[in-house]
Amino acid sequence: MRTLLLLFSFLPFVVYADGANEALLKTLLENGAISVTQYETLREVDREKNESDAFGGLKLKTANGNSVHIGGRVEAHFAAYRDDRKDMGDGAILRRARFFIKGKVDDNWLYKLDYDLVDGGMKGLKDAYIGYRRENGVELYAGNYRVPFSLEFQANPHANTFMERALPFAFAPGWRVGGAARIPGENWLLEGGVFGDRPAKANSAADGEAVGVLRLSGRPVRSGKDFLHVGAAVLYGSLGDQSQLRYRSGPESRVSTVNLVDTGAISGASDYLQSGFEASITANRFNVQAEYIALDIQREPADLQFSGWYLNSSVFLTNDRRRYKSGRYIPVKPNQPLGRGGIGAWELAARLSAIDLSDGDIDGGKLKEVTLALNVYATQHVRFSGEYIYVLSGDDRPAAAQLRAEWVF
Repeated sequence: MRTLLLLFSFLPFVVYADGANEALLKTLLENGAISVTQYETLREVDREKNESDAFGGLKLKTANGNSVHIGGRVEAHFAAYRDDRKDMGDGAILRRARFFIKGKVDDNWLYKLDYDLVDGGMKGLKDAYIGYRRENGVELYAGNYRVPFSLEFQANPHANTFMERALPFAFAPGWRVGGAARIPGENWLLEGGVFGDRPAKANSAADGEAVGVLRLSGRPVRSGKDFLHVGAAVLYGSLGDQSQLRYRSGPESRVSTVNLVDTGAISGASDYLQSGFEASITANRFNVQAEYIALDIQREPADLQFSGWYLNSSVFLTNDRRRYKSGRYIPVKPNQPLGRGGIGAWELAARLSAIDLSDGDIDGGKLKEVTLALNVYATQHVRFSGEYIYVLSGDDRPAAAQLRAEWVF
């Protein structure tokens, strides 16, 4: 009996270090070895562990459940362009240099502060919020928060297949100040919120932008670790006194700052409605993912409609797969890390994406491109990527070869 009590006294720490097993927890609950409250607590610890186990950093946890996690990531990109009409500009950049601190206090309260030194100023401020997690899993947030729209945008860049998000990312709402909620179900997730301006656009004299968003996603088909993900989102924005909008995009490469499509300043806009549809299939080593985003702008003298989409697919050459949690993909964790007797996780991928920024009197242009990629996940903290991008349509048709080295800590 003493041995049994000793085992259960250390169980929370074992779970935190190695991850909880759902079947084991259910067995312990059914046998009366743990209470319902303990069962939910251990499941939550395991969920947090799985979502953040691709990150190292400093992790501390007190006996009463308070925790702090300090970490970040650094990305270096290099690109060489085959110019067409415009000089794209070969070179190397530090794409991201982000640091964060997050944790939990008093059992249910969450916090996170995430800052990118590369962006600098208010643009460098990403997550900066407090949250409250109820016992039923519902989460409430207030502060600067990632607007819940798009499968690709919700995923951490370290978890996405390609170095940059696809062309429709030009419509991404970004991080905004406001309040949000996440309501999870067994196989679905409902997210929504009301937001104002981005911190960098805040002003004191004019009415700011107001945004309301709702996203529903889920896995209606599951078989073991294989699944079908589907989702839809709708976003309404009122511009207030800010009657100008602008959308633009270069190729899916950030070394160059040249835009290949650009609406310029769109005047006379009052509000806009944005809808998105997403789907993804993950089956063993194979993954296919697609999204479509439509944007309707209400303005004088005539309304405008823009759109964008992408379709990508990937396959692992090693015995690895993409991982998924809570309505989004999370970073790949190689089964055999490089340097520990393995070769890491190797992934081949291809993507076709397009964006249309021309309608009515706005001739922003149309762009379509294809990307081929090779990813090497050396460990869960180190990743190398190589890509070739070819622009298929548009007035300017450059090509690019680019490399990335990424370290997560």
